[in-house]
Amino acid sequence: GWQWWTTFEKDASSGNEERFALIRYILNNQQTDGVYRPTKLLYALGNFSRFIRPGMKRVDVMRSDDLSAADAIANQMVSAYIDEINQELVIVVINASTQSRSIRMNISGLSNNMGITHFTPYITTNSLNDALRRGSDIAVTENYTMPATSIVTFVGKIRDLSDTGIIESVSDSRISVYPNPAKDQVTIRSEVPVNKISLIDLNGKIIYSSNPDSEIAVLPLNGLYKGVYVLKLNTGEETEIQKLIVK
Repeated sequence: GWQWWTTFEKDASSGNEERFALIRYILNNQQTDGVYRPTKLLYALGNFSRFIRPGMKRVDVMRSDDLSAADAIANQMVSAYIDEINQELVIVVINASTQSRSIRMNISGLSNNMGITHFTPYITTNSLNDALRRGSDIAVTENYTMPATSIVTFVGKIRDLSDTGIIESVSDSRISVYPNPAKDQVTIRSEVPVNKISLIDLNGKIIYSSNPDSEIAVLPLNGLYKGVYVLKLNTGEETEIQKLIVK
């Protein structure tokens, strides 16, 4: 509420304190005209108000570093909101530290088969060009480096992960993958040696690769987020594509 109350005020060069203003203005000597400019506080507010809209619900956030509320203020503060109508999850992270920090989000608690494959970050920092700047999409399996003294809003689309559009090449397959869905590991059994195994997320990033050159191989799934992945198997004679569900 305070930001709306002090939305528009004189710039400090006009003799007024300006640390609360969203927009600053400077009058000419005749006070008949002037210029105005938005402050970084306006964009910091926008990291919340642009994405967190009426009707959205705040959801729980659990930290892996177990920082107290007081310690989080001096480090990273995190809040999350869900839009059940438009099926979006919004996460706002404030890095109050003067050092960059790496974060990673683990999404859980959504309905069966529903999940998020990637986030779009919107970045505000002290840099002139970082004013709700849209960054490159990041996969949920990736770490993200928060710039020093920054606010980043992550927007992710909630979708049915079972509807991937993956075209599987498993007709008359000589390779079996089990169990599928799987949790900890899967076994790959083939009539001919498998030369290369690649596990690929839905953003096209290879997250695991091996060259077993064997009829039997075990693929570990530890540390993977639940969801759908592409399993690419090469025997030297052919390449087979299968959909792998991690639960």
